[in-house]
Amino acid sequence: MSTTPSESDATVDAILHLGHGFAEDERPKVVELLDQINRHLIGRPSDEVTMDIHVKDRDHVNQRITLEGQVGGLPQIVASHAEDGAHDADAVWHGVIKVRQEFIRQLDDLKDERRPHHRH
Repeated sequence: MSTTPSESDATVDAILHLGHGFAEDERPKVVELLDQINRHLIGRPSDEVTMDIHVKDRDHVNQRITLEGQVGGLPQIVASHAEDGAHDADAVWHGVIKVRQEFIRQLDDLKDERRPHHRH
């Protein structure tokens, strides 16, 4: 199996919707930080995948980043990370990395649940 998306595969850049708290000029940075998700979307057409990221209380002490996605026929994935005590500008980017990791973990778990298990 290839680890490089084909032209018909969903990619973060093609499907990501920036929600509340993110400006459009931040899109390249968000896409770059979420890029590792692409290899987990191989084989999924863009029209079968949605992804939305938003931040609540950006640059405040209780900042929360949420990445929501729908991948094919799998249940919705919701990955969140709270940046307690977040005061610096880099806290939002740290949160994006954390939700990326959690999103991938949940997606892999859902895929594993769907795989046939062989009994010995």
